Amino acid sequence: MFTGRPEDLAAAEAEATVKAEVIARLLDEIDALGLGQTSGRITGAGIEIRRGEQGWRVR
Repeated sequence: MFTGRPEDLAAAEAEATVKAEVIARLLDEIDALGLGQTSGRITGAGIEIRRGEQGWRVR
């Protein structure tokens, strides 16, 4: 559980979103190899990466 200041929480959430977007791009690259399928959803601290019609996206 986060116990810091609200502005620190916002910064941490923003950083987590940026890192999740990197993961989504990597998952697109892995899918492009055509080796199989994954479950289609990854969740983490305040983020969700989901497979959609246009590839992986962060919510």
